[in-house]
Amino acid sequence: LGWQASYISASTRTNDVTSVNFGFSTPAVWFHDVQLRWALADQHEVFFGVDNVADEYVFIGQNGDQATGWTTYPEVYDGVGRRYTLGARLRF
Repeated sequence: LGWQASYISASTRTNDVTSVNFGFSTPAVWFHDVQLRWALADQHEVFFGVDNVADEYVFIGQNGDQATGWTTYPEVYDGVGRRYTLGARLRF
């Protein structure tokens, strides 16, 4: 059983009132991932995982109504939502 948690703190992009990004902020968020692995034999393994277990999204924009996506810092925020993996490893 494996579990990973990522915490991203709240941030404000700028406090410059002349900027079009004035007040642009993102809330703090936790992302949780879980993976189960079963060793069937010395060289055989199956696994199942769930990324973003809570299906968290970060809402951006001044109104807070635009969900994150691939154009909103995808290396930081999960713009896909909950997803599943299932697989097997066979070693010869």
